[in-house]
Amino acid sequence: MSSLDPGLFNKNYPILITNVNSSDKIIDIFIDEIGLIKDIGENISKKYDNEAILSIDAEGMVVLPGFVNLHTHAAMTLFRGYADDIAFNQWLFDKILPIEAVMTPNDVYIGTRLACLEMIRSGTTTFLDMYFFELDVAKAVRDMNMRAVLSSLYTDFGDSDIIDQRKKETEKYVQTVKSWNNNLITPGIGPHAVYSVTPQSMEWCRDFSHQYHVPIHIHMSETEKEVLDCQKTHQTTPTGLLYRHGLLTPETVAAHCCWISKGDCSILAKGGVHVAHNPVSNMKLTVGKTMPYQWLKDAKVNVGLGTDGCASNNNLDMMETMRIAAMVQRFSWNDRSLLPPQELLSLATHAGSRALGLSTGVLQIGKPADLILLKSSGGFPGKNGLSPEQMLTQSSGSRVDTTICNGRLLMLHEYVPGEEEIMNQASHAAEQLVRRVNQQF
Repeated sequence: MSSLDPGLFNKNYPILITNVNSSDKIIDIFIDEIGLIKDIGENISKKYDNEAILSIDAEGMVVLPGFVNLHTHAAMTLFRGYADDIAFNQWLFDKILPIEAVMTPNDVYIGTRLACLEMIRSGTTTFLDMYFFELDVAKAVRDMNMRAVLSSLYTDFGDSDIIDQRKKETEKYVQTVKSWNNNLITPGIGPHAVYSVTPQSMEWCRDFSHQYHVPIHIHMSETEKEVLDCQKTHQTTPTGLLYRHGLLTPETVAAHCCWISKGDCSILAKGGVHVAHNPVSNMKLTVGKTMPYQWLKDAKVNVGLGTDGCASNNNLDMMETMRIAAMVQRFSWNDRSLLPPQELLSLATHAGSRALGLSTGVLQIGKPADLILLKSSGGFPGKNGLSPEQMLTQSSGSRVDTTICNGRLLMLHEYVPGEEEIMNQASHAAEQLVRRVNQQF
């Protein structure tokens, strides 16, 4: 596939996808030059043969909406597997924060490009990120032509000397990204967690979100210690504290929510908050409890899926995340009927899109063409084979053949332009990063 014309990947043009399986129907999809699905249905290809610049014969493939990764820290690909197998607080404070302290803006750019490559290859077209040097994250995402909501990390750890600096950094970042007028990239604000942001800063983040019309992205109730410490200090749960200070809004995505009560679920529903379930990360970091999906569903809280960063997952494969989400929820509730394939797919697509205020996550006329083509498994397609949705519980992201975001090719027949350069740069940056942290600490 290295013989593919690189020009296929650097602009929008009409694309016709033919003979692809969608919910056990063989359909065609026509994508117009501005990146929208203009038509979709059975036997429509002849109408658009003369308009299409590129035709993709997808016989034997399945089409799905592109996945939405609702919580990650993209640049952490550079320390995938670093400091595995130690307790959460030791992992975060003794290992992760020190290595992040020696990262440069270029490290973040390179790590984010690697993350984008991995997400493109495994079918993710949109993601929600939180990190520092987020402007460099945004530059990498812009270069990779993905869709993303990118939250500038806000922490103060109670240090009044750095609060003004954090405010200025956040404001500059949001203004800069907004000035790009890039309809694929939305800036946001990321107050890290209740233990790393003071109540005063929480209220500033709330007001900033309202003023600049940007979303809020926060970790919440990930560990029991976080909850117990919050109750001791503030006489309420993290959910109650964030509600008290106005951070639980329809523009808020709360990641993890493992240690929440039914009462917390009601508060989240009242605020219109969206929740990102990160089952692989939660198990790897042994947070000790599974996010109570059934309680959140009963409270009518919108729940999507996230991978978290590669340091707390080891990959960004949303198909793996879907499969494990189903298994861990069924195990936790002792109910094999939970999260059937169609509901699981919705969590990874439409629910994530809804959480980010987007109109993607569905295959409909007039919607942005964020979609993926997957190679079919044995015994499929066919009336007696697996449905497209059931493929999700028996496959991985390696089955993705083609990825399209906003009507633009990001990967065609497993070829992504510039892949070798991205991998080489990331390998070198990771080696240098570990060397620096070892020298300094």
